[in-house]
Amino acid sequence: MEVVQHALRLLHEFQDAAYNRVTRDKPKVHRTYWCTPPAGTYKLNSDAAVFADGTIGFGFVIRDANGLLILAGTKRCRARGNSMLVEALALRYNIQQALTSGLSSFQIETDSEILAMAIRGERVHADYIMMLVEDIRSLAEQANCRAVLFCKSDANNVAHSLAQYGAFIEWEKLWSDDVPASCFRFLINDIRRDPTNV
Repeated sequence: MEVVQHALRLLHEFQDAAYNRVTRDKPKVHRTYWCTPPAGTYKLNSDAAVFADGTIGFGFVIRDANGLLILAGTKRCRARGNSMLVEALALRYNIQQALTSGLSSFQIETDSEILAMAIRGERVHADYIMMLVEDIRSLAEQANCRAVLFCKSDANNVAHSLAQYGAFIEWEKLWSDDVPASCFRFLINDIRRDPTNV
């Protein structure tokens, strides 16, 4: 039994090394526009912002396969840390809001490439947030998360504008049928730019 476990461990190490070599050698092409999730699923876009007064803002938007708004939110709180930690804190909060609202079966999209890689289990140098990443993975599993994707900032404008909007609220705010006027134009632009909506 011990020999079999050792052989399986070696096989997994070999597969990991082969996968990392293949993905490292391929040039990565990332979208610069938002696109709808597959039919029957939602997409959760997440972002964070750091404000001059020492507070941070979390922003998220969840849309369906037609690009329609299902839920959006922002939260302002006190926290210290670098952008990776703040992005991870935001994503955890944002997934919790989706679960609290009864939403599941969605893709997660973030403009933090290292965070997305860490959640997918790829090797990254971010040991200081790995406990938080484990928490995010657990929440994502509860939410029947279909994928964790990296997107360019241009494809994450709605979540970004909601995170920025956090500077103007006292605690947290959720929307299910509308978003603040400052975010609305990004919501409309996303639908216009998505080639699957042509």
